[in-house]
Amino acid sequence: MHRSFHSFNFATYQLAHRQPFGALRVFNDETLMPGASITYSLTDDHLVLLLPVAGGINFEMGGGTQFVEAGETAWINGRKGSVLTINNPYETGAVDFISAWIALPELNDQLPVTLPFDLTTTNTLHTLFASPQIKAHIGKFTGRADATFKTSEGNTRLFAFVLEGAFEFTERLLLHRDGLALNAVTEADFESLSDGAILLILEV
Repeated sequence: MHRSFHSFNFATYQLAHRQPFGALRVFNDETLMPGASITYSLTDDHLVLLLPVAGGINFEMGGGTQFVEAGETAWINGRKGSVLTINNPYETGAVDFISAWIALPELNDQLPVTLPFDLTTTNTLHTLFASPQIKAHIGKFTGRADATFKTSEGNTRLFAFVLEGAFEFTERLLLHRDGLALNAVTEADFESLSDGAILLILEV
């Protein structure tokens, strides 16, 4: 069994107010039951981010199977027409993961890269990935911790998503698995409303 919540239009889910956000074309909050798998055919060149929230997943795109688990991200250069298969390898227990697809003006043929990250240092944003077109940041915050996020030079578009807990983000309440897209900004103030809250920010 597979369950997916779409932040933007995807497949048969089509709404007028759910258009892609700049280069961020897909942002799905996905769950796979034990032994389940899902296959996606890419309709264009995309850089694909896979971010397990709980457990781990196997993924394959035109090569051998690789594994990525919570505490890691996978970055996949997917050409138009490529097929991405994702599988829950466990016999018991569902796995939750984020799948984000970013359209880039140029995409190389580098093999998938798996990068670890560490959230033991709290109340700071850690950079997961950085390129001229996309930057990804994640942070774990204690209750009532506040901060200001400043976009990189030349970037004025960001997408914030709450993986755990709740935040007040630019005076908007964001609960568990809520997302917020902001245009024409260079900085954003936010405050954690719960202990152990985790925030993901994409500059696109």
